[in-house]
Amino acid sequence: MLDAPAECAALPSGNQPTPTVRRIIVRGSTRLLFVAGICIPIVTCTSRADDGQAARDGPARCEHTVSMQVPTEVAVDAATAGCLHEQGQLTKYETTSLECADGRMLFWNEAGWGYDSGTWHPGGFNETELLPLEERSKCQP
Repeated sequence: MLDAPAECAALPSGNQPTPTVRRIIVRGSTRLLFVAGICIPIVTCTSRADDGQAARDGPARCEHTVSMQVPTEVAVDAATAGCLHEQGQLTKYETTSLECADGRMLFWNEAGWGYDSGTWHPGGFNETELLPLEERSKCQP
């Protein structure tokens, strides 16, 4: 069994810690506060940077939303709110929607088309049709 120093074993009759015990408590508390003051900001900053959303301000990039196969909701939100192209211009797309006979929603605009809860298909079908005719006919009531 380890023996504690006499100063730590008992408090004097006034219930005040001895100067040695007081120094140990103060030094330990100071070190703890110093370490916490350094670690907490580092952990907070790295966790915000890793999630990709909290650290990002401003509109989404078009090449990461409407120009890729992403969930349709992501592409429609970016198209409606506006997204930034590589050259830095902000573009908003007027999006059209159609409720299908089976209850799904079909969305399309100049950037592409897709069904709700489905995958976005970037790029228009051709120069005159933004939506493949076959998809529109599948969706008709």
